[in-house]
Amino acid sequence: MPKLHSLAKKYPMFNQTQFIQTPKADANDLAVASASIIARAIWLEELDKLSQEIGFNISKGAGPQVDEDARKIISQQGLDWLSNNAKMDFKNTTRILP
Repeated sequence: MPKLHSLAKKYPMFNQTQFIQTPKADANDLAVASASIIARAIWLEELDKLSQEIGFNISKGAGPQVDEDARKIISQQGLDWLSNNAKMDFKNTTRILP
């Protein structure tokens, strides 16, 4: 929730915005489906850029290959690089960090 609080400080109109969580909203709302497609495309492009930067294709998902890639990134680029470029609150992180 701290991130939402910082948005409210930065953008006063944020407090007047109503957020609704709806399971499978992309199946019932064209705007949500469109945003999801755009977000996925951007994520894939950025993952390709990061893969080029470190010299190997970073695996997608949450399986053993992702853990192996993360360990490789930490050994080659350091933990700071990983934490600056990946979400660190996934189960994968607890499996790979000492």
